[in-house]
Amino acid sequence: QANIFGVYDNGTPVFRSTGVNLADGQWHYVAASFQSGITNGTVLYIDGVLSLTTTITNVSQGVARIGQGQGGTSQTFAGAIDDPRIYNRILSSDEIKQLYQMGEPGGGKISTTPTPNPASGGLNNGLVAEWTFDGKDMPSGLVSDASGAGNTASMRSMASSTAYRQGILGQALMFDGVDDKVEAGTPASLALNTGTMSA
Repeated sequence: QANIFGVYDNGTPVFRSTGVNLADGQWHYVAASFQSGITNGTVLYIDGVLSLTTTITNVSQGVARIGQGQGGTSQTFAGAIDDPRIYNRILSSDEIKQLYQMGEPGGGKISTTPTPNPASGGLNNGLVAEWTFDGKDMPSGLVSDASGAGNTASMRSMASSTAYRQGILGQALMFDGVDDKVEAGTPASLALNTGTMSA
């Protein structure tokens, strides 16, 4: 379901949808906190607001991808993505709101993504991947991990001449909804049964 925000339960298998199509030409902040096998342990947010509470029985732990799901080209995203993050813990609703407000339209847009400092705690606590997509973090088709966890990713089927866009936090990447993706492989630090993903 292209550009419908939801979460795929690999155990059922069922796509649990918010019913919200994000293809409206506006920037949106999305986040999913998940706990595999916990009743109502998965919570999805759009623009800092709770949109869905659900249960997932199994989280797919295949290749870490942005712009395309584990189902390959049947699960794609068409549009721009900026500053995706992965945490190895559940973020509170207040923390989700803080991340949303960093890039809130009309008030929070900044020219570069803030540099994380893992020692400072807070929104850096449990951060295991952050791909800013900013120019300084995109050497030769690679996508550096600004979290400090070393989860470098690679652009696949994407040309730098067409993929780069102005983002809500510095630079973003544009995905064509066909085969564009960013892949980070299968590092142990991203094989999570509990965590939070956001962009």
